[in-house]
Formats: sequence, structure tokens, C-alpha cells
Amino acid sequence: MSDETAKAVHITEYIKSLSAIEDCIRPYQDQRRDLARNYVNNKWLSKEEIRLAKKAYRLMSDDIDFEQLGAFYDRAVEASKEGS
Repeated sequence: MSDETAKAVHITEYIKSLSAIEDCIRPYQDQRRDLARNYVNNKWLSKEEIRLAKKAYRLMSDDIDFEQLGAFYDRAVEASKEGS
């Protein structure tokens, strides 16, 4: 089997595996969207609050150092002001 043929086989296998995984994940993605929609429809949280809660969750789950993040953010803002 040539390198090109082997590459094509690997690409095909990868796509099939990726498709199977995404099919399994899809119900959970729908459930996540329904959860957010429910909170907005019940006026428990706004769309903006949902968006910020998701960001906060991701930061917490990634164990982000908030002092370091804040310092970096301040430097980035300062650099963007200097570039303008």
C-alpha cells in the first residue's frame, strides 16, 4: 500500500470515528442548549449571564490563576491602547 493510499485510509477511519463520537455527543449538546433556554425562558438568568456563567465554569474547570489572568489582561489592554 502506498503512502498516499495509507493516508487516505487513515483519513477515512478518522472521519468515521469522529462522526461516531459526535453522534454520541449530540444529545448532550442539545440538553445543554435546552438547559440554557429553560433558564432564560424562566427569567432566572439572561443570555449574557448564561454566557458569563459558562466562561466562569470553564475558567474554574481549567484551574485558572485569576491573579495571573488579571495581570495578563491588564497588560493586553495596555498594549492594545499603545497600538491604537
